[in-house]
Amino acid sequence: MWLTVIIFLVCNLVVVLVTMAERRHDTELRDGMLLAVHVPPEALADPEVQRLCHQTARLWRITHLVNLPLAVLICLPSLGNVAAGVLVEVIWLLLYIAWTGWLIYHAHWRMYRIKCDRGWFFPATRRVVHVDTLTAARSDRGVPGLEWQLPILLLLALPLPAAGQVQPSLRSMFWIFFGSAAAAGVLLAALQMVGIRRPNRMLSADPVCNVAVNRMQKRAWAWSMLLAGSGNTAAWCWMGWRLTGDGWPGTLDYGIYLLLVTAGALCVVIGLVSARSRTRRMIAGTGEPAVTDDDEYWAKGVYCNPDDPSLFVQSRFNSMQLAMNVGHPVGRVLSILGIVVSTVAILALLLLLIPFIRPTVRLQPDGAGLEFSAAYYHYTIQPGEIRSVELLDSMPQESFLRTNGGASRDWTVGYFTGSESGACMLFVYPGSSPVIRVRLEDWTIYANSRDPEQTRQWAALLLEQSTLYLAQTTKTG
Repeated sequence: MWLTVIIFLVCNLVVVLVTMAERRHDTELRDGMLLAVHVPPEALADPEVQRLCHQTARLWRITHLVNLPLAVLICLPSLGNVAAGVLVEVIWLLLYIAWTGWLIYHAHWRMYRIKCDRGWFFPATRRVVHVDTLTAARSDRGVPGLEWQLPILLLLALPLPAAGQVQPSLRSMFWIFFGSAAAAGVLLAALQMVGIRRPNRMLSADPVCNVAVNRMQKRAWAWSMLLAGSGNTAAWCWMGWRLTGDGWPGTLDYGIYLLLVTAGALCVVIGLVSARSRTRRMIAGTGEPAVTDDDEYWAKGVYCNPDDPSLFVQSRFNSMQLAMNVGHPVGRVLSILGIVVSTVAILALLLLLIPFIRPTVRLQPDGAGLEFSAAYYHYTIQPGEIRSVELLDSMPQESFLRTNGGASRDWTVGYFTGSESGACMLFVYPGSSPVIRVRLEDWTIYANSRDPEQTRQWAALLLEQSTLYLAQTTKTG
């Protein structure tokens, strides 16, 4: 549980601090834009613009003064109940994204309306189409291509030959980690391809500067994806090696895995922030930057330009992101699919977590057997597979590794591997006693109820079922 809290805490603070820092200059005139809208320098003296900038900066500051402590406090429920903690985390993150998104896009829309009302459209900032054959011909040279990702992806297969050595109870975990690493590796390779093949941008009237800037940006993007992919592969190889060993992963192993993945993610952030800073310095050295007034295509908060053949462009609201052109036919389809899939995934996650907030252990008839169930986990014990039924004062003093399940201070449910019991399922309230131990042919089941008397009744019922089966078998024999 402490590991879950630490992961949530680090992620929350990174999200809030990076978001706060990324937008801190929006109310300043930078690259000819104010609140992501192209305006002339004299716009800074307009009273309505000053008022809008002041209100936006104040709301942004208050939002993060509130959310910084919240980012810490919402991690605390995970100490008592991981499911409740995840549920609180998801709800807070959705509200934070919705609110900060509204602040950004509403301020942009108001600034664009002011621009239209003032008529701040003139030749110096009207849309210009540059033809720079030097940039188009040379900016991709020396940029690591997709073939650099292939060795990193192939290295993901290193632990696979030893998959047969994985303990049966750990095999699902092994393949989950492999699938996650493979999906992340393919995604990073795809992002690298999109980044290095994006259309070159004319950022300056100097063709030589354009070549240098575009090449630098694509190199930074490619190397960031390569380093992130390397961290992902290294993390999986470490975990795969530990899972194929004699023991099972411990806290240190998970810590090393998390450290390697985080290192790869930090390489992306550092690389893109550095590239943005270098871009501004390089353009500043050539004098006046080339300005393209395409605000009309961003007026609704998304990029919608049916005449632009590009599917992805650099985001107006975050220079470290790509934005989809929803005016493109493929962009419209992908946008709708993205909204539908995201909505369904969030709702499914919320519905999945609700039963884990306070799961109830039940024992009820299921055909010829008896079924233990709690949340989404269940196991039907057939009479012939019972080897013994014991009533223990408490859980055995051994280590249990969770392979697929949930746990909190009040309950433990799912698939586990015990250092002595081996593969087992737990339907247990740790604070309650006694505990039933049912030994089966391949599994051991631990279960109890919050009511001690009901636990004893369950033990008697299981013992009676086993005794009757043995008597019938003996009689038949």
